[in-house]
Amino acid sequence: EHYAHLLAIARNLSRVPDEAEDLLHDALLEAIRSGRSDFSQTATLRWLTGIMRNLAAMTARSAHRRRLRDTTWSGERGAHEPPL
Repeated sequence: EHYAHLLAIARNLSRVPDEAEDLLHDALLEAIRSGRSDFSQTATLRWLTGIMRNLAAMTARSAHRRRLRDTTWSGERGAHEPPL
């Protein structure tokens, strides 16, 4: 019951639908590491939602930075190639 609800939240937060389960699993692992194993508590579910939100934001920022870095690298490489 809680898993399905949390998975729905993860799907809303994830930019890539296939990564929603990974997002939820990472949040659940973080909960266990933090000693929050009672998933029937409302406070724990709210905490997990916040963790998923933060993880999704970090993933989006990393993907954006990677695209910028790749674009910059491609542009620099093209500048050094001899003209055809």
